[in-house]
Amino acid sequence: MSEPKPKKMVSRNVAIALGIICIVLGASLAGTLIVLNDALNNANQQNTNLRNIVNLSTFIIIANNVNLSEQIPIVNHLGNDDNLQYDYRFGLSVNYSGLIKVQVQPFNSNTTVEVGRVYTGYTYQIEPINDLTNIFGEGTNYYPVVGSGNNPALSLGATIDIITPSPSSANVTITYYY
Repeated sequence: MSEPKPKKMVSRNVAIALGIICIVLGASLAGTLIVLNDALNNANQQNTNLRNIVNLSTFIIIANNVNLSEQIPIVNHLGNDDNLQYDYRFGLSVNYSGLIKVQVQPFNSNTTVEVGRVYTGYTYQIEPINDLTNIFGEGTNYYPVVGSGNNPALSLGATIDIITPSPSSANVTITYYY
């Protein structure tokens, strides 16, 4: 006697359809994992950039221990010729929001530091963050600035003025943290 043939559990067409579905699902899973991995890497890079901003790790040095006696001041007459004001000006373009740190050493009580935010031709004075100034002492001030975010339509910058009643030989360091 011959052995009976086993019955087919599923038809050939169903098996092929299930195989195709498995291949499509496997490819979709692989594609999803690749997209999620890219998104995770992007988020990690953004997290690193934000951590650098918070830790003041990303910066540009505008002036590094520059002696004011080597700079040409803007001389303003305040009322009469005997009352002069010497203004040493530094400027920068601001693409990212952050802090400007201004250090003047030695600091003279007659010296003032003014930081202005330049916005399409207008300048607005920025007040220092007093809590940070109190921590680091006189002669070091931190000023918040808002950047343009690389928008070419916005013309944003900052001016840093060191103002003294007489020519100064103080050293100035200006750092822009973003």
